[in-house]
Amino acid sequence: MRLATVINSQKTTTMRFTINPKNLAAFMICASLLGVGCTKQETPASETETVMATITDDAEADVTFNQVSDEVSGANDDLGFMQIDIGSEDQPTDPTTTKCYTITVTKLTANEFPVQVVIDFGAGCLCRDGKTRKGKIITVFTGRLRVPGSKATTTFDGYYVNEVHVEGKHILQNNSTSSVRVITRIVENGKLSRPNGDYILWNATHTNTQVAGLGTPLFHFDDAYSITGNVSAENSRNGVVNTWSRTITSPLQKKANCRWFDAGTVSITRKGQTGTLDYGTGTCDNKATITFNGNTRTITLP
Repeated sequence: MRLATVINSQKTTTMRFTINPKNLAAFMICASLLGVGCTKQETPASETETVMATITDDAEADVTFNQVSDEVSGANDDLGFMQIDIGSEDQPTDPTTTKCYTITVTKLTANEFPVQVVIDFGAGCLCRDGKTRKGKIITVFTGRLRVPGSKATTTFDGYYVNEVHVEGKHILQNNSTSSVRVITRIVENGKLSRPNGDYILWNATHTNTQVAGLGTPLFHFDDAYSITGNVSAENSRNGVVNTWSRTITSPLQKKANCRWFDAGTVSITRKGQTGTLDYGTGTCDNKATITFNGNTRTITLP
């Protein structure tokens, strides 16, 4: 209850105003924001769009850095696992002809290792996957990646995939045993930046266990890996920053002859709310399905 005094030319009168206690908190908050206005809670529709965008960004980062794994492990037969053709789609397929990228192998000491491999896409290289790359992927190998204990650490120099600037550190570590091949993939402060200022910042640790192709070590296109692991990340869209965590709930499947994951599910949590990314059941395509709060959407992977 509050007292107020009203003064006129005839007399002074004391009046009593009563505020319902149920409305007191709202009254005080709005009163403190006069001239600014009371803030509105985010609507379910906008929250759904935010989570959908978060899951889409997470998928883009995963695909981008998984393709870096392919390029690193396939740039040199002796150092990696397989020779992956990353040449320009408008260049001849004959390996003796000039392509729009170069691969340079350099010993860093007098010893056999470490060895540096630079994939240089120059000012722009239209690749067979339809993406234009430019800049350099720089990898230092401590040994042949097929040998347990060997590690390949990658950094980037002005590297772009289409208009997206790729930064950070990418590590492949061979943690295999005598019976199974296991490759650990680590991304440290991996960042994808767009010209408009939007970005994805991605830290990840994944364990890739080979589940097919072990009987044909000299033929790698029948290889397949089962992938588990976790991610912590953030993105910025239109100046609004969001953070999330991610866990692979059903192992992802990556075949050597497919650019994308073709099976497995991922659980992504933002502000206590969880959505699911489903890569399918084994068909090699660039589609995945997002589900959140009863809403389902199909996205196209980069």
